[in-house]
Amino acid sequence: MAYQWEMLELSFTGTTEPWVVFTSDKEEKRVRGFWDGGSSYRVRFLPMHAGTYEWRREGSDEEGSFEVLPARSHGPVEVRDQYWFQYADGIPYQEIGTTCYVWELQDDKTISQTLESLKQSPFNKIRFCLLPKHYHYNYQDPRMFPFIGTPVDASGLNQETYSQYGPESEGNHWDFSKVNPAYWRHVDHCVEMLGRLGIQADLILFHPYDRWGFSRMGREYDDAYVRYVVSRYAAYPHVWWSLANEWDLCRYKSVEDWNRLGRLVRDEDPYGHLRSIHMYNSPKMKQKSGHLSTKSAEFETFIHAFLCFSVLFRGRLNGFSGGCKA
Repeated sequence: MAYQWEMLELSFTGTTEPWVVFTSDKEEKRVRGFWDGGSSYRVRFLPMHAGTYEWRREGSDEEGSFEVLPARSHGPVEVRDQYWFQYADGIPYQEIGTTCYVWELQDDKTISQTLESLKQSPFNKIRFCLLPKHYHYNYQDPRMFPFIGTPVDASGLNQETYSQYGPESEGNHWDFSKVNPAYWRHVDHCVEMLGRLGIQADLILFHPYDRWGFSRMGREYDDAYVRYVVSRYAAYPHVWWSLANEWDLCRYKSVEDWNRLGRLVRDEDPYGHLRSIHMYNSPKMKQKSGHLSTKSAEFETFIHAFLCFSVLFRGRLNGFSGGCKA
């Protein structure tokens, strides 16, 4: 049994990535599964309607059915009339968003404090990075890493030596073909906690602030990473995609790369979650997004983006607030 607009998960054992087709009298979706360690694979599905669903795994005789009860939540946020947000049930969504780049990669105490602060605040959306971030006030290594391997030795990292570390730092040894399931299970937990608070999780896929080499994995591994993340998180109703934070500072990717990655996110997501890309200077993208983010205070930037994209536009980060050093 499941509920409309709430994630259903199927578990499989094997050696290959499963594909499952879900069918009801109102929809049919083909969903990619993901590896979750050992011989464990999972497929996550977000039913958009109430009623009876049937499922079958491609290439096998595994199949089943389940009932989806009417919604007990508002459902995913979507665009209404091109320029407005609403929940899937038609209730208007008025965003009050914040950013906390790697809150989920801190220690348990900091994570709990962050969630409690959000609970007591008016914020109903948070942007955060899925990959670790190398930045001032965040010199320590994250609690875990997204891929199997070993990081550069950062024992000498401080404010004075910060600029000596970067994506090409010697000492990183990663196998980008092997994700670290424990890392992603932890991110699952944090995304789920946000959902329980009614907060939208705007997941930043890439960013330039890097000392581990995650910003320069190359096309093959970038694409594999995007497929993995989308297959793992698309079935969460409160997820949005932020393709990059300050994409124009990511020196290892071209505009063509960003357009390809934007199309890949769109094509891999069966549910059409909102998509954005965050820029540092001015918009140059060709791929239309669900919305566009900027941190510019220049009004002409807003107008240029609106005319170029004809989509919902959001000004972001027009002056940071608070005194958090994390």
